Amino acid sequence: MQWEQVLALSTLPNVWLKWSHARRAFRGANPARVIRSELGRAIEYFGRERVMWASDVTQDAAQLPWADLLADVRDVGLSPNDLEWVLARSARVAYCWPSRGGD
Repeated sequence: MQWEQVLALSTLPNVWLKWSHARRAFRGANPARVIRSELGRAIEYFGRERVMWASDVTQDAAQLPWADLLADVRDVGLSPNDLEWVLARSARVAYCWPSRGGD
């Protein structure tokens, strides 16, 4: 995997990271620990404002339920503010979608 090369793209201000397929990309003895670590690195490199979660549940090779894919992000110990950015706010900013409150 070229994960280090992906992280290096963070120096380009108009590049955003779509965080998906983490279980396939970061296989190992303890995938939850690896996913937690690498999501943390992604946020460290790109900033929470340029990391967007995508479940890709229809493309998940392990055919995991959507809730399990969400838990891979929701349950890794991100702060509530970081979690809000990764799960929703960064996509709204990137695609110029209005906020939940309509403003």
